[in-house]
Amino acid sequence: MEKVTVVMSTFNGQKYISQQIQSILSQKDVMVDLWIFDDGSSDQTIEILKKICLTNSNIHIINNSKTKGPAQSFLDGLMSVPNSEYFAFSDQDDVWDPDKLSSAICFMTSHDKFIGPKLYFSKARLVDENLRSFGMADYKDGVLSVPEIFTRNNGVGCTFVFNAALREAVMRGRIEFENNEVMHDQWLYAICQLVGGKVYFDKASHIKYRQHHSNVVGGESRNILRKVFSSGFFAPGNSRRFKFVVSLRRGFFEQATSKNKRLLTIACEYKQNMSSRLKWMRSYAISGDNLLHKVEICSLILVGRY
Repeated sequence: MEKVTVVMSTFNGQKYISQQIQSILSQKDVMVDLWIFDDGSSDQTIEILKKICLTNSNIHIINNSKTKGPAQSFLDGLMSVPNSEYFAFSDQDDVWDPDKLSSAICFMTSHDKFIGPKLYFSKARLVDENLRSFGMADYKDGVLSVPEIFTRNNGVGCTFVFNAALREAVMRGRIEFENNEVMHDQWLYAICQLVGGKVYFDKASHIKYRQHHSNVVGGESRNILRKVFSSGFFAPGNSRRFKFVVSLRRGFFEQATSKNKRLLTIACEYKQNMSSRLKWMRSYAISGDNLLHKVEICSLILVGRY
């Protein structure tokens, strides 16, 4: 059986964490090692975890030295755990199907013989606080191109399973968290694409993705007005996309493929003049198949608010 190291970040998760951990410990056909990084909980989360650890030697609890937020807590945790064949991220409030990890590994290994960084993600069934289903996470099907992953993410981090080669690529680079709003799943997705890895999308779901008022990031879709006002046209200080690309270039340029090095350079230098903007617009316009998103991003590039 393959070994999977599961990285979980917790913060005031007392209400649902026992149920989630039980679903992780009930995974079939894999050996699970669970590392939990608590980000400053003030409720009974730590006490609950310590009690569970008394009868489960494969659970490890680490208290973060300071409050980091979910993105840094997950990625710092990933880089600090022992090596493993596979890794996975876990939220503190979902419920996994018994085959969640084994089906992900099978999906990656049965589709091709690719050797290198691999990342799997899947659809996620949306459920309420009482696990009543009400749909699927509103993320578009398929794998995003490199220019697309610079601007958006369609992968739900709690469905991610990936191999040791991708973890090694993350550790060889440098992730910048200061003033960066990008979540851990988009970082991992982008790094895998940049270094020439393979991303796998499973249209089936193997997880109950719980939605409640305490979610840091949930699966709810944004309406058209929220999309327009958050795009950048009406927010001059909205430079998250550009900061992300610049951070990727600083931290992972040497590992990127030749093609992706060119894309990083074009994206980072697009503000120099109109010719540079048009070059980045052309590069973005030929990627992906979401016409509305292409128009939005190309327009932002043209006005210098990408």
